[in-house]
Amino acid sequence: MNFIADGRFGAIVATGTTGAGTATWMSWIPEDIGKIATLAGILLSLVLIVVHLNKMRYDSKKARLEIEQLQWKIDQERKLTGSQNSNPAQVLPLSD
Repeated sequence: MNFIADGRFGAIVATGTTGAGTATWMSWIPEDIGKIATLAGILLSLVLIVVHLNKMRYDSKKARLEIEQLQWKIDQERKLTGSQNSNPAQVLPLSD
């Protein structure tokens, strides 16, 4: 199923659907074949949209969980050091 999430596959589907629609409109291929090709392109496009939406939702959830894990680690480090005001991003002054 990885090939479905690939942008190149989406481009191929879009090109094929556009080509079949144009060829049907210009009467280069029979109308029935053009209708079937257009229907297949529409269905494949819907599948691509659903797959991409699910992938975006998964990536968003994964990033949110990673942020929560990092926040938990920072909180644990603060508890171990005993200081509540320590900021891991804070730059320490240089000593002479």
